[in-house]
Amino acid sequence: MKKYTMLIITITMIFLTSISYIYDHRYTELPTITVPSIHINSSKFGIIKEVVWLDSFVSADAALLVLSSQENQGGNYSSLFYLNIDSGHSMLLSEFPSHKYLDNIILFDNTFSSQSIITPYKDGIVKTTLQRDNINDEELTVSSNMIAIEGFENADSMDYKGQLFFSKSTDKLLHIKDFHTGFFPNIFHTPSAPDYKTFYRDPYFIVNANLLDRVLTYTSVNKNSVDLYSMGFDGAPVTKFNLPLIKNIVTAEAIEDGYGFIGMNTVDKEEELNIFMVRRSINHPKDLKILDQIPFHTDVFGGIPSIDSITFNEDYTLVYTYYDENHQGKLKVNRYNEEPKVIIEDKNLFGPIRIASKRLDGDDKRTELILYFTSSDEGIKAKICDVEGNLVKDITGMLM
Repeated sequence: MKKYTMLIITITMIFLTSISYIYDHRYTELPTITVPSIHINSSKFGIIKEVVWLDSFVSADAALLVLSSQENQGGNYSSLFYLNIDSGHSMLLSEFPSHKYLDNIILFDNTFSSQSIITPYKDGIVKTTLQRDNINDEELTVSSNMIAIEGFENADSMDYKGQLFFSKSTDKLLHIKDFHTGFFPNIFHTPSAPDYKTFYRDPYFIVNANLLDRVLTYTSVNKNSVDLYSMGFDGAPVTKFNLPLIKNIVTAEAIEDGYGFIGMNTVDKEEELNIFMVRRSINHPKDLKILDQIPFHTDVFGGIPSIDSITFNEDYTLVYTYYDENHQGKLKVNRYNEEPKVIIEDKNLFGPIRIASKRLDGDDKRTELILYFTSSDEGIKAKICDVEGNLVKDITGMLM
Protein backbone atom coordinates (compact mmCIF):
# COMPACT_ATOMS: atom_id res chain seq x y z
CA MET A 1 0.00 0.00 0.00
CA LYS A 2 2.82 2.38 0.91
CA LYS A 3 4.55 1.96 -2.46
CA TYR A 4 1.28 2.74 -4.30
CA THR A 5 0.88 5.91 -2.22
CA MET A 6 4.39 7.05 -3.13
CA LEU A 7 3.70 6.26 -6.80
CA ILE A 8 0.52 8.37 -6.76
CA ILE A 9 2.36 11.26 -5.08
CA THR A 10 5.17 11.06 -7.64
CA ILE A 11 2.75 11.02 -10.59
CA THR A 12 0.83 13.95 -9.07
CA MET A 13 4.02 16.01 -8.64
CA ILE A 14 5.07 15.28 -12.23
CA PHE A 15 1.60 16.29 -13.44
CA LEU A 16 1.59 19.54 -11.46
CA THR A 17 5.10 20.38 -12.63
CA SER A 18 4.10 19.76 -16.26
CA ILE A 19 1.00 21.95 -15.90
CA SER A 20 3.11 24.72 -14.33
CA TYR A 21 5.69 24.45 -17.12
CA ILE A 22 3.01 24.62 -19.84
CA TYR A 23 1.36 27.61 -18.13
CA ASP A 24 4.65 29.50 -17.89
CA HIS A 25 5.92 28.73 -21.39
CA ARG A 26 2.79 28.83 -23.54
CA TYR A 27 2.15 32.09 -25.36
CA THR A 28 5.42 33.54 -24.16
CA GLU A 29 6.66 36.77 -25.70
CA LEU A 30 10.29 37.75 -26.01
CA PRO A 31 11.16 40.72 -23.77
CA THR A 32 11.51 44.15 -25.36
CA ILE A 33 14.85 45.01 -23.78
CA THR A 34 17.58 46.99 -25.50
CA VAL A 35 21.03 45.97 -24.28
CA PRO A 36 23.40 48.93 -23.74
CA SER A 37 25.64 49.08 -26.77
CA ILE A 38 27.94 51.25 -28.85
CA HIS A 39 28.05 51.53 -32.62
CA ILE A 40 30.87 54.03 -33.14
CA ASN A 41 31.87 54.81 -36.71
CA SER A 42 35.64 55.02 -36.41
CA SER A 43 38.01 56.03 -39.21
CA LYS A 44 40.68 53.81 -37.58
CA PHE A 45 38.74 50.65 -36.76
CA GLY A 46 35.48 50.66 -38.73
CA ILE A 47 32.13 50.35 -36.97
CA ILE A 48 33.05 49.57 -33.36
CA LYS A 49 30.70 46.97 -31.83
CA GLU A 50 32.48 46.27 -28.53
CA VAL A 51 35.32 47.56 -26.36
CA VAL A 52 36.58 45.62 -23.32
CA TRP A 53 39.64 45.71 -21.11
CA LEU A 54 42.32 43.18 -21.99
CA ASP A 55 42.19 40.42 -19.40
CA SER A 56 45.21 40.54 -17.08
CA PHE A 57 45.75 36.78 -17.50
CA VAL A 58 46.32 37.45 -21.19
CA SER A 59 48.53 40.50 -20.60
CA ALA A 60 49.11 43.03 -17.81
CA ASP A 61 49.13 45.86 -20.37
CA ALA A 62 46.86 48.84 -19.79
CA ALA A 63 45.09 47.98 -23.00
CA LEU A 64 41.67 47.56 -24.54
CA LEU A 65 40.35 45.12 -27.11
CA VAL A 66 38.27 46.70 -29.87
CA LEU A 67 35.92 44.57 -31.98
CA SER A 68 34.66 46.23 -35.14
CA SER A 69 33.05 45.31 -38.44
CA GLN A 70 33.38 46.44 -42.06
CA GLU A 71 31.50 45.59 -45.22
CA ASN A 72 33.49 43.73 -47.86
CA GLN A 73 32.41 42.36 -51.22
CA GLY A 74 32.11 38.92 -49.70
CA GLY A 75 29.94 40.18 -46.79
CA ASN A 76 30.62 41.60 -43.34
CA TYR A 77 34.01 41.04 -41.74
CA SER A 78 34.94 41.55 -38.10
CA SER A 79 38.31 42.75 -36.87
CA LEU A 80 39.80 42.40 -33.40
CA PHE A 81 42.29 45.11 -32.40
CA TYR A 82 44.63 45.68 -29.47
CA LEU A 83 44.76 49.30 -28.21
CA ASN A 84 47.29 50.38 -25.57
CA ILE A 85 45.89 53.38 -23.69
CA ASP A 86 49.34 54.38 -22.37
CA SER A 87 50.96 54.79 -25.77
CA GLY A 88 47.98 54.90 -28.11
CA HIS A 89 49.57 52.03 -30.06
CA SER A 90 47.10 49.75 -31.83
CA MET A 91 47.48 46.55 -33.83
CA LEU A 92 45.23 44.16 -35.70
CA LEU A 93 45.02 40.78 -33.93
CA SER A 94 42.63 38.81 -36.13
CA GLU A 95 40.09 39.22 -38.90
CA PHE A 96 37.21 36.88 -39.79
CA PRO A 97 33.73 36.69 -41.38
CA SER A 98 31.20 38.23 -38.99
CA HIS A 99 28.70 36.12 -37.11
CA LYS A 100 25.17 37.30 -37.92
CA TYR A 101 24.08 37.46 -34.26
CA LEU A 102 27.27 37.49 -32.16
CA ASP A 103 29.41 40.15 -33.85
CA ASN A 104 29.86 42.07 -30.56
CA ILE A 105 31.19 39.28 -28.31
CA ILE A 106 34.69 39.16 -26.77
CA LEU A 107 35.38 36.42 -24.21
CA PHE A 108 38.45 35.07 -22.43
CA ASP A 109 39.36 31.43 -21.94
CA ASN A 110 39.92 30.11 -18.42
CA THR A 111 43.40 29.89 -16.92
CA PHE A 112 43.23 26.08 -16.70
CA SER A 113 43.23 25.70 -20.47
CA SER A 114 44.80 28.82 -22.01
CA GLN A 115 44.92 32.60 -21.97
CA SER A 116 43.22 32.91 -25.36
CA ILE A 117 40.83 35.61 -26.51
CA ILE A 118 37.61 34.08 -27.87
CA THR A 119 35.47 35.72 -30.57
CA PRO A 120 32.68 34.18 -32.66
CA TYR A 121 32.85 34.12 -36.43
CA LYS A 122 30.36 33.07 -39.11
CA ASP A 123 30.79 29.30 -38.65
CA GLY A 124 32.46 28.91 -35.25
CA ILE A 125 34.95 30.55 -32.91
CA VAL A 126 38.34 32.26 -33.26
CA LYS A 127 40.99 31.67 -30.59
CA THR A 128 43.50 34.52 -30.57
CA THR A 129 46.69 34.28 -28.52
CA LEU A 130 48.67 37.38 -27.60
CA GLN A 131 52.21 37.09 -26.21
CA ARG A 132 55.30 39.16 -25.55
CA ASP A 133 58.33 38.35 -27.71
CA ASN A 134 60.91 36.39 -25.66
CA ILE A 135 63.80 38.42 -27.08
CA ASN A 136 62.24 41.87 -27.33
CA ASP A 137 59.84 42.29 -24.41
CA GLU A 138 58.29 45.36 -26.01
CA GLU A 139 57.13 43.46 -29.08
CA LEU A 140 53.81 41.64 -29.20
CA THR A 141 53.32 38.45 -31.15
CA VAL A 142 49.90 37.18 -32.11
CA SER A 143 48.44 33.99 -33.52
CA SER A 144 44.86 32.96 -34.22
CA ASN A 145 43.00 29.77 -34.98
CA MET A 146 39.52 29.46 -36.50
CA ILE A 147 37.48 26.46 -35.28
CA ALA A 148 34.31 25.53 -37.16
CA ILE A 149 31.37 24.34 -35.02
CA GLU A 150 28.43 22.54 -36.62
CA GLY A 151 25.20 24.50 -36.19
CA PHE A 152 26.92 27.52 -34.62
CA GLU A 153 25.86 29.91 -37.39
CA ASN A 154 22.46 30.26 -35.66
CA ALA A 155 23.84 30.69 -32.12
CA ASP A 156 22.55 33.80 -30.34
CA SER A 157 24.27 33.51 -26.94
CA MET A 158 27.43 31.80 -25.74
CA ASP A 159 30.19 31.38 -23.18
CA TYR A 160 33.56 29.69 -23.43
CA LYS A 161 35.62 28.17 -20.64
CA GLY A 162 37.71 25.51 -22.36
CA GLN A 163 34.31 24.23 -23.49
CA LEU A 164 31.88 26.04 -25.76
CA PHE A 165 28.36 26.66 -24.44
CA PHE A 166 25.78 28.15 -26.77
CA SER A 167 22.07 28.50 -27.43
CA LYS A 168 20.05 29.00 -30.61
CA SER A 169 16.68 30.65 -31.10
CA THR A 170 15.89 27.91 -33.65
CA ASP A 171 15.66 25.23 -30.94
CA LYS A 172 15.11 24.86 -27.20
CA LEU A 173 18.48 23.29 -26.45
CA LEU A 174 21.63 24.16 -24.54
CA HIS A 175 24.61 23.03 -26.61
CA ILE A 176 27.96 22.07 -25.05
CA LYS A 177 31.01 21.35 -27.18
CA ASP A 178 34.03 19.90 -25.36
CA PHE A 179 37.49 20.28 -26.94
CA HIS A 180 39.45 18.32 -24.25
CA THR A 181 42.42 20.69 -24.46
CA GLY A 182 44.47 22.73 -22.00
CA PHE A 183 47.09 22.33 -19.32
CA PHE A 184 44.96 19.90 -17.28
CA PRO A 185 42.77 18.17 -19.89
CA ASN A 186 41.89 15.15 -17.74
CA ILE A 187 40.78 16.85 -14.53
CA PHE A 188 37.23 17.60 -15.72
CA HIS A 189 36.86 14.92 -18.36
CA THR A 190 36.53 11.17 -18.58
CA PRO A 191 37.39 9.25 -21.78
CA SER A 192 33.80 8.01 -22.09
CA ALA A 193 32.30 11.54 -22.05
CA PRO A 194 30.92 12.66 -25.43
CA ASP A 195 32.44 15.64 -27.24
CA TYR A 196 29.05 17.21 -27.94
CA LYS A 197 25.97 17.29 -25.73
CA THR A 198 22.59 19.01 -25.78
CA PHE A 199 20.05 19.59 -23.02
CA TYR A 200 16.39 20.53 -23.42
CA ARG A 201 16.23 23.66 -21.27
CA ASP A 202 14.58 26.31 -23.52
CA PRO A 203 17.35 28.88 -22.88
CA TYR A 204 17.01 32.55 -23.75
CA PHE A 205 20.53 33.71 -22.88
CA ILE A 206 23.63 32.00 -21.48
CA VAL A 207 24.94 33.99 -18.52
CA ASN A 208 27.97 32.15 -17.17
CA ALA A 209 29.80 28.85 -17.30
CA ASN A 210 31.38 28.38 -13.87
CA LEU A 211 34.26 25.95 -14.43
CA LEU A 212 35.10 25.66 -10.72
CA ASP A 213 31.67 24.38 -9.71
CA ARG A 214 30.84 23.02 -13.17
CA VAL A 215 27.57 24.94 -13.18
CA LEU A 216 26.01 26.70 -16.16
CA THR A 217 23.75 29.68 -15.48
CA TYR A 218 21.24 30.80 -18.10
CA THR A 219 17.93 32.63 -18.47
CA SER A 220 14.65 31.38 -19.90
CA VAL A 221 11.51 33.28 -20.91
CA ASN A 222 8.42 32.33 -18.93
CA LYS A 223 4.89 33.66 -19.30
CA ASN A 224 5.46 36.99 -17.60
CA SER A 225 9.20 37.30 -17.06
CA VAL A 226 12.75 36.31 -17.85
CA ASP A 227 13.99 34.04 -15.07
CA LEU A 228 17.44 32.75 -14.17
CA TYR A 229 18.31 29.04 -13.84
CA SER A 230 21.39 26.92 -13.25
CA MET A 231 22.33 23.35 -14.11
CA GLY A 232 25.40 21.19 -13.82
CA PHE A 233 27.54 20.62 -16.89
CA ASP A 234 26.08 17.10 -16.83
CA GLY A 235 22.55 18.51 -17.16
CA ALA A 236 21.47 18.01 -13.53
CA PRO A 237 19.25 20.91 -12.33
CA VAL A 238 20.52 22.88 -9.34
CA THR A 239 17.03 23.28 -7.87
CA LYS A 240 14.23 20.73 -7.40
CA PHE A 241 12.02 20.52 -10.48
CA ASN A 242 14.40 23.03 -12.11
CA LEU A 243 12.66 26.01 -10.52
CA PRO A 244 14.13 29.49 -11.22
CA LEU A 245 16.82 30.87 -8.93
CA ILE A 246 16.02 34.55 -9.56
CA LYS A 247 12.93 35.93 -11.29
CA ASN A 248 12.36 39.01 -13.45
CA ILE A 249 15.90 39.27 -14.76
CA VAL A 250 16.73 42.44 -16.72
CA THR A 251 20.43 41.72 -17.22
CA ALA A 252 23.01 39.27 -15.85
CA GLU A 253 26.64 38.46 -16.60
CA ALA A 254 29.67 36.68 -15.17
CA ILE A 255 31.87 38.32 -12.57
CA GLU A 256 35.49 38.85 -13.55
CA ASP A 257 36.84 35.41 -12.61
CA GLY A 258 33.77 33.59 -13.94
CA TYR A 259 33.05 31.93 -10.58
CA GLY A 260 29.77 33.75 -10.02
CA PHE A 261 27.58 36.38 -11.61
CA ILE A 262 26.05 39.82 -11.18
CA GLY A 263 22.94 41.41 -12.58
CA MET A 264 19.74 43.39 -12.19
CA ASN A 265 16.17 42.25 -11.69
CA THR A 266 12.93 44.13 -11.23
CA VAL A 267 11.22 44.40 -7.87
CA ASP A 268 7.46 44.32 -7.27
CA LYS A 269 6.47 47.61 -8.91
CA GLU A 270 8.96 47.13 -11.78
CA GLU A 271 9.97 50.78 -11.35
CA GLU A 272 13.18 49.85 -9.56
CA LEU A 273 16.00 47.38 -10.10
CA ASN A 274 17.83 45.23 -7.57
CA ILE A 275 21.59 45.05 -8.05
CA PHE A 276 22.56 41.49 -7.11
CA MET A 277 25.73 39.43 -6.86
CA VAL A 278 26.36 35.71 -6.46
CA ARG A 279 29.85 34.45 -5.64
CA ARG A 280 30.32 30.88 -6.86
CA SER A 281 26.94 29.12 -7.28
CA ILE A 282 23.60 29.49 -5.56
CA ASN A 283 23.33 26.66 -3.05
CA HIS A 284 21.60 28.58 -0.25
CA PRO A 285 19.45 31.75 -0.13
CA LYS A 286 22.31 33.59 1.60
CA ASP A 287 24.44 33.14 -1.53
CA LEU A 288 22.33 35.81 -3.25
CA LYS A 289 23.31 39.30 -2.11
CA ILE A 290 21.17 42.35 -2.95
CA LEU A 291 23.71 45.20 -2.94
CA ASP A 292 21.65 48.19 -4.05
CA GLN A 293 18.44 49.40 -5.63
CA ILE A 294 18.22 51.88 -8.51
CA PRO A 295 15.41 53.44 -10.59
CA PHE A 296 14.58 51.59 -13.80
CA HIS A 297 14.94 54.02 -16.70
CA THR A 298 16.88 53.76 -19.95
CA ASP A 299 19.60 55.82 -21.57
CA VAL A 300 18.79 58.24 -24.39
CA PHE A 301 19.03 55.41 -26.95
CA GLY A 302 16.68 53.11 -25.01
CA GLY A 303 19.46 50.98 -23.52
CA ILE A 304 18.99 49.47 -20.07
CA PRO A 305 21.52 50.26 -17.30
CA SER A 306 24.94 48.62 -17.62
CA ILE A 307 26.89 46.74 -14.94
CA ASP A 308 30.44 45.39 -14.63
CA SER A 309 32.75 44.12 -11.88
CA ILE A 310 36.20 43.15 -10.75
CA THR A 311 36.75 40.60 -7.97
CA PHE A 312 39.53 39.20 -5.82
CA ASN A 313 38.71 36.68 -3.06
CA GLU A 314 36.01 38.42 -0.98
CA ASP A 315 36.90 41.84 -2.35
CA TYR A 316 34.91 43.28 -5.23
CA THR A 317 34.10 46.51 -7.03
CA LEU A 318 30.84 46.83 -8.92
CA VAL A 319 30.11 49.72 -11.27
CA TYR A 320 26.73 50.41 -12.81
CA THR A 321 24.82 53.16 -14.56
CA TYR A 322 21.31 54.35 -13.97
CA TYR A 323 19.08 57.05 -15.40
CA ASP A 324 16.24 59.37 -14.43
CA GLU A 325 12.98 59.78 -16.33
CA ASN A 326 14.72 62.26 -18.67
CA HIS A 327 17.45 59.68 -19.52
CA GLN A 328 20.15 61.67 -17.72
CA GLY A 329 22.71 59.32 -16.28
CA LYS A 330 24.70 58.59 -13.15
CA LEU A 331 27.61 56.23 -12.61
CA LYS A 332 27.69 54.43 -9.29
CA VAL A 333 30.38 52.38 -7.53
CA ASN A 334 29.69 49.63 -5.00
CA ARG A 335 32.73 48.22 -3.19
CA TYR A 336 33.25 45.53 -0.56
CA ASN A 337 32.50 46.83 2.96
CA GLU A 338 31.63 50.29 1.60
CA GLU A 339 28.37 52.10 0.95
CA PRO A 340 27.42 52.55 -2.72
CA LYS A 341 28.20 56.03 -4.02
CA VAL A 342 27.59 58.08 -7.15
CA ILE A 343 30.91 59.12 -8.71
CA ILE A 344 29.75 60.73 -11.98
CA GLU A 345 26.61 62.61 -12.98
CA ASP A 346 26.47 63.29 -16.71
CA LYS A 347 23.32 63.92 -18.72
CA ASN A 348 25.08 62.53 -21.81
CA LEU A 349 26.05 59.17 -20.26
CA PHE A 350 24.95 56.13 -22.27
CA GLY A 351 25.82 52.56 -23.21
CA PRO A 352 28.13 50.01 -21.60
CA ILE A 353 30.70 50.54 -18.86
CA ARG A 354 33.85 48.48 -18.30
CA ILE A 355 36.11 48.22 -15.22
CA ALA A 356 39.59 46.73 -14.77
CA SER A 357 42.55 46.94 -12.43
CA LYS A 358 45.59 48.11 -14.41
CA ARG A 359 49.00 49.72 -14.06
CA LEU A 360 49.29 53.03 -15.93
CA ASP A 361 52.45 54.53 -17.43
CA GLY A 362 54.72 51.94 -15.83
CA ASP A 363 53.40 52.64 -12.31
CA ASP A 364 53.80 49.67 -9.94
CA LYS A 365 50.51 50.46 -8.24
CA ARG A 366 47.33 49.12 -9.79
CA THR A 367 44.46 51.52 -10.39
CA GLU A 368 40.81 50.59 -10.81
CA LEU A 369 39.88 52.14 -14.15
CA ILE A 370 36.35 52.62 -15.51
CA LEU A 371 35.67 53.10 -19.21
CA TYR A 372 32.43 54.93 -20.04
CA PHE A 373 30.81 56.71 -22.99
CA THR A 374 28.90 59.95 -23.50
CA SER A 375 26.92 61.21 -26.47
CA SER A 376 26.06 64.84 -27.24
CA ASP A 377 25.86 67.25 -30.16
CA GLU A 378 29.66 67.16 -30.20
CA GLY A 379 29.62 63.42 -30.87
CA ILE A 380 30.49 60.31 -28.87
CA LYS A 381 33.25 60.55 -26.26
CA ALA A 382 35.13 57.67 -24.63
CA LYS A 383 36.59 58.46 -21.21
CA ILE A 384 38.39 56.64 -18.40
CA CYS A 385 37.98 57.59 -14.74
CA ASP A 386 39.02 56.11 -11.39
CA VAL A 387 36.62 54.85 -8.69
CA GLU A 388 36.38 58.36 -7.26
CA GLY A 389 35.15 59.72 -10.58
CA ASN A 390 38.35 61.59 -11.39
CA LEU A 391 39.07 61.75 -15.11
CA VAL A 392 42.18 59.69 -15.88
CA LYS A 393 42.20 59.95 -19.67
CA ASP A 394 40.01 60.90 -22.60
CA ILE A 395 40.66 58.23 -25.25
CA THR A 396 38.19 59.49 -27.86
CA GLY A 397 41.03 60.33 -30.23
CA MET A 398 42.53 56.86 -29.83
CA LEU A 399 39.25 55.20 -30.83
CA MET A 400 38.17 57.56 -33.58
